[in-house]
Amino acid sequence: MVNIPLLTAPAPGDAGHPPLLDLLVLEVLLAELDQDDAGLDAFLEAFMSLWPERLRRVEKSITAGDHAAGFDSALSIKVSCSMVGASRLSACGARLESLIQAKRFDEAPAMLETLRTVGEQTLSALAAVRDRGLAA
Repeated sequence: MVNIPLLTAPAPGDAGHPPLLDLLVLEVLLAELDQDDAGLDAFLEAFMSLWPERLRRVEKSITAGDHAAGFDSALSIKVSCSMVGASRLSACGARLESLIQAKRFDEAPAMLETLRTVGEQTLSALAAVRDRGLAA
């Protein structure tokens, strides 16, 4: 198991927020891939390469006031992030989804900034896992 505090625990001042990554999700995924490290790396690489487009889609939808597309994009972020154990980013997607569903559109732009920041942190954390592997 990778033991990088940034990955497995909330950062100081982030009480109440999930960790960037839930490594148990990645361990389960690796087991489902029959311990194929290359398969896990490919899965992580695919997620990381798709992130910029997911972010662009949700930003464009919110900026354009297309709340149905924004809701769909936020849901996509929430689900895809949960698949790679990106707990904090998934929670951000869920929060944005909830804001849109509750018609609290004025709060969505601030949530987009959080989504951008947490997305960058998550990509760095996933790259560290990919580079070091789960067994360390």
